[in-house]
Amino acid sequence: MDFWNRNRAKLAEKRRLRAARLQKKSNPSSAAEYQEKCKEASRTYNAKRLLAFKKREKRAEAAEVKHGRKEANRRQDQRETARDYKVEYELMKSGAEDAFRERVMHAMWNPAPGEYRIQFSDGSYKYFD
Repeated sequence: MDFWNRNRAKLAEKRRLRAARLQKKSNPSSAAEYQEKCKEASRTYNAKRLLAFKKREKRAEAAEVKHGRKEANRRQDQRETARDYKVEYELMKSGAEDAFRERVMHAMWNPAPGEYRIQFSDGSYKYFD
């Protein structure tokens, strides 16, 4: 279909829609039906919007709970890590080197005198005086 035929088809569709609108305005019973259909459509639309809003709200609450759990787990990990550091430091200070080596993957002297450098099993280092 070339441009002129497409344009002619669009114009015919517009004319048809305009004629239908004018007929609805002139015919009171069809106008009332049309208004009723519009009201029904708006009711269903609003109901769908409300349902979508409730779903989004529920999803947001679930995300907050999940985030709270993640945060609690992160804090717990931090506490456990701090506890591990403290235990390793106490073992190192007490001189219980066998237990210390069991607890830590590598225990090495640092080049600076009187300073410990500990490499934990995850590869991170911790320095102690």
